[in-house]
Amino acid sequence: MIFNLIQKRTSVRTFQDKPLTAADSNWIKEILTNINNECGPNGTQVNFSLLSPDIKGDGGIIGTYGFIRNAQAYIAGTVSNATSNIEDYGYLLEKIIIKLVERNIGSCWLGGSFKRKDFSNPLGLKEGELIPAVLPVGYPVENRRTAEKAMRFLIKADKRRKWTDIFFINTFDEGLTSGALKGKYSVLMSAFESVRLGPSASNKQPWRLVMDKKNDCVHFYLNEEPKYNSNLEFSMQRLDAGIALYHFKAAASENGFSGNWIQKDPGLIVPSANYKYTKTFSW
Repeated sequence: MIFNLIQKRTSVRTFQDKPLTAADSNWIKEILTNINNECGPNGTQVNFSLLSPDIKGDGGIIGTYGFIRNAQAYIAGTVSNATSNIEDYGYLLEKIIIKLVERNIGSCWLGGSFKRKDFSNPLGLKEGELIPAVLPVGYPVENRRTAEKAMRFLIKADKRRKWTDIFFINTFDEGLTSGALKGKYSVLMSAFESVRLGPSASNKQPWRLVMDKKNDCVHFYLNEEPKYNSNLEFSMQRLDAGIALYHFKAAASENGFSGNWIQKDPGLIVPSANYKYTKTFSW
């Protein structure tokens, strides 16, 4: 079920000019209440809120630079500025997104294309905190507008890297193929594929996974581009790392493959200095 929802998920930037029903609004609020009581892999909790599109920010009605049309609400939260917190924010918000897909409610990750100051007052932003991303939500239109199609084409939104470009066995010298996942590991195919299908900023797909068969674990790395994140006070690609962590764990758990997140850098030789260890899924 989770894997099917991950496959179905797509970024929606144009929504029907139709308010969320009371039932859907209440359902979303219940989901947020549950998620707000959970922690990400690094132990961080996030207080997400459902905001009206008509709320007033510092600059008037909250804005998204024209990237979003007819959003019927926004989901957003705040965290203190730490790498681990950003990853957990991505993990938990992606979990919300996948639940929205189940109810046929559209959404779109916004990390750099929204006016952060407009959300500060409604969310009660405190000193030392930031808003890593917001989520416009609503009912998708049947046909995407021309501008949205052009944007998806520009960032190659529907293109995904090959397994052997982002998944590896034991070291970064050998690419992982689905054929290598045999026996008890076969149930992990959907977990790896779920990571490959995940959304990422500008569709850069920065995650890199190394399956360590000897130690029964998978090490997660981030091919982090410093220049890409230079205009922000945090690394937006850490959100992408959180998305990958959620997709893998959710798909693995769905297939009965239990595991835990641990922090244990294996000290592998990495292809470049941009490769940063993030987390290990161990069983």
